[in-house]
Amino acid sequence: MTDRISNYILDVLKTATERDLQRRAGPSNLSNVCSYCLAKDLVGIPEERSIYWLGSKVGTAVHEYVEAHSKHPTAILEQKNVIGEIPGYGVIKGSTDAFFPEEGVVGDLKTTTRDKLKMIKRAIEDEPNEYETTKVVEARAKVVSYQKQVFMYGRGWENLGYAVNGCVIWFVCRDGQGDNDIFSWRFPYSREQADAALDRAARIWVHLENGGDVEALKSSATCWPCSVNGR
Repeated sequence: MTDRISNYILDVLKTATERDLQRRAGPSNLSNVCSYCLAKDLVGIPEERSIYWLGSKVGTAVHEYVEAHSKHPTAILEQKNVIGEIPGYGVIKGSTDAFFPEEGVVGDLKTTTRDKLKMIKRAIEDEPNEYETTKVVEARAKVVSYQKQVFMYGRGWENLGYAVNGCVIWFVCRDGQGDNDIFSWRFPYSREQADAALDRAARIWVHLENGGDVEALKSSATCWPCSVNGR
């Protein structure tokens, strides 16, 4: 009985979320710059994590709080749409955090930390240069991935007949202490990049369907899971 009480919080935090149980690839997977990790996602190989990953729980809690307290009169929140289809694999669906139909703007919320947000801002606001630190280079790759993810959400809304004009990503620091720890990034929508992400995933799926080995695909130099696993 004592052990059950001592481990109560840990047992609760180890409970899988809907995202943890997801085995079908979605926009967040297809936007991954690492072809090796995308291939793993397509064949359903789960990502190796520690005994529990608190970041996903905090992110889910922030999303639920925003959804419960939103005061925007026309915002459509947390709606799952069909993004497209990969032949032989199936339909790709994605859940958009927010869509503002009157403005045609797709919104996505990302939780991060204050230190990581500094790198993200530099990646967004500064031109690439040869003196960038590894952390900025990794943040730049993340930013590209985040953009493609939102473009695919936009594609889903276009499929429903809505006009999509722009995108916004809100970065919210899990360790934030004030307004400066929330950062909004606006950028134009690109149907072309959404299509390119789907086409790339389709090519990787063809490789796998034809007997290609997941291990034969390259890891991205900026892929954190691959670097941790020594790949």
